[in-house]
Amino acid sequence: MPPKAAKGPIPAITFNPEFCSAFIAVLVNQANSQASYFISKDVETISYTFNDITLTGLENVAAHILPSYNAALLATLLPLCYTAFDLPLVTAELEKIDPENVFYISESPFVQQNLNEFPTLQTAPGPVKAARGQVAVAFKKFLQAQPQDTTPVLQNVGKEVVTRFPPEPSGFLHIGHAKAAILNHFFARKYSGKLHFRLDDTNPAKENPEFVDNIIADLHVLNINFDSMSYTSDHFELFMQKCEFLIKKNLAYADQTVTDIMQKERFDGVESQFRNASIDENLALWEQMKSGTPEGQKTCIRAKCDMASLNKCMRDFVIYRVNVKDAHHRTGRKFSVYPTYDFSCPIIDSIEGITHALRTTEFLDRNEQYQWINRQLGLRCPELQDFSRLRMQYSIMSKRHLQWFVDENKVESWFDPRFPTVQGLMRRGLLVKTIEEFIIGQGASRRLNYQEWSKLWALNKQRLEPISKRFHSVLEGFKEVQLSNIEDTTVELPLHPKNSAIGTYKKQQNSKIFISPLDYEAFEQAEEGKKFTLMGWGNFVKVDGKLKNFLENKDYADTIKFTWVSSLLKVKLVYYGQLVTKAILEENDDFKDFVNPNSKREFGAYVQDNFADYVKVGDILQLERMGFYYVDKIEDNEYVLNYVPEGKAKAQVGAFTFDEE
Repeated sequence: MPPKAAKGPIPAITFNPEFCSAFIAVLVNQANSQASYFISKDVETISYTFNDITLTGLENVAAHILPSYNAALLATLLPLCYTAFDLPLVTAELEKIDPENVFYISESPFVQQNLNEFPTLQTAPGPVKAARGQVAVAFKKFLQAQPQDTTPVLQNVGKEVVTRFPPEPSGFLHIGHAKAAILNHFFARKYSGKLHFRLDDTNPAKENPEFVDNIIADLHVLNINFDSMSYTSDHFELFMQKCEFLIKKNLAYADQTVTDIMQKERFDGVESQFRNASIDENLALWEQMKSGTPEGQKTCIRAKCDMASLNKCMRDFVIYRVNVKDAHHRTGRKFSVYPTYDFSCPIIDSIEGITHALRTTEFLDRNEQYQWINRQLGLRCPELQDFSRLRMQYSIMSKRHLQWFVDENKVESWFDPRFPTVQGLMRRGLLVKTIEEFIIGQGASRRLNYQEWSKLWALNKQRLEPISKRFHSVLEGFKEVQLSNIEDTTVELPLHPKNSAIGTYKKQQNSKIFISPLDYEAFEQAEEGKKFTLMGWGNFVKVDGKLKNFLENKDYADTIKFTWVSSLLKVKLVYYGQLVTKAILEENDDFKDFVNPNSKREFGAYVQDNFADYVKVGDILQLERMGFYYVDKIEDNEYVLNYVPEGKAKAQVGAFTFDEE
């Protein structure tokens, strides 16, 4: 067999989305279909080869539309969507687009304009009727049939992947931190790599050993297992050496400019009066800083970059500060100088072998700092990948603002179910698997928007439905109802009607039962002979103001349904709302003006007296017709059950209706 011909250079290709509608129209015309499909977004010219055949997203569309593969037609049409510089079209036809980079946009001004211009395109052999959506549906089914990984991906993956989660131990983890932790853990496992956990403890004024312990506990709750652990403070000596190296290279200098003036000078692009001091003068002040002298306390070290840079983050940013007031939680008062995050992070990422540093988009402008530091120090620079910070409506993520709620006794603690902290959300009944699915579903996108809690809670409910034990309850103010033709007995009922694996529980069926006040009103107002269904028991009929046994009747279609108990154990139902009443707080808003005064409501209720035999603190159960509840604690011999939101607009307890969140 003769050897294969050597492949020529890959041509420079430009994708022309404006011709894609014409491409699809011709295919539809050939297939005697009526459809339109528009691709109107820039895509990278990435090709891939399978069995020596170069594939393309457009070619896949064609294969799904046409009854049979038509190579001649495709050879004619594909070049319409590409421009190859200085190369004939036949060569350009070989360069294709990866299917995952093909986008469908159903409604947009571009599409409408394209549709209007469509009949004038020379590639269309006569008018083509557009039946929007047919090809879109077909293509969607085609993609669904393909083996593809829809989970987020890392860029530039090599032989090894090492990600890191580096929280500052200055507070408790909230759902925003959880996103960073889960994404880093996900990528490490997806690529058979490692996750490094680092506590970024460079600010002794904020850090506390209590926060360290709670962060580690929260990671275990989130099922995040790290492969190694360190503290940024492990490397304080190294950071000082690197800082001194930059000073000696005239790439950093000591500055005693007052903070406010320094900020203004950086904004205006004005060089500091200390910028051109000699290396010896800078080293002398550096020694004063390390000793914590009065002169040193007035000084900081700044990187000497470019004060004219359009990226203001590159205008001689601070890399070292003095702090003699606060003792460090690990090193005590051994050091008087501490590196800034912007200085320590790129260095420690490099020396600890991190391959991919995932950072929220707030660091986008500071990525240039990160790369500059490692370049000047001759260190390997990890791959930087940015993702959007998780922002939720009706929420406060600021540690300082959350601390205000604690200090003002607006909440119990940092673990309050109204807080977006991991432990707070767990007490509100949010499952770890739900958080993981919600975050991985978003991926590592840069898109900045506020997520709705209702979506998260609706997802949570889907997971709770098949696994939660179910019980009956009645609200405070319950009424007694007499049953006739009934003998007292104890029966064994399933804890879940569709999941026998959950088990059974014993319930008394007596001639006297208790129902909630509103149910009793319905019973009182019902005519004689009206059918009622006691859920989990059967049908009864109203006779002489009592419920008469009608169990032989199995028609439950037109009955009034009650939940009931025949013995009483008091419980407390707690409903938590959001901390603030405004969905999205603007930059100039004072959150204190929007504090929700009704963020907690409590109701008394009763369950069967053997309830404690089947539940424990930390369980999530369902009270039928009432919703899901997290068993929070036992207080004054009463079970406290926290309502778990279900993604609905309203929650109802008896006669009370209020916003669920």
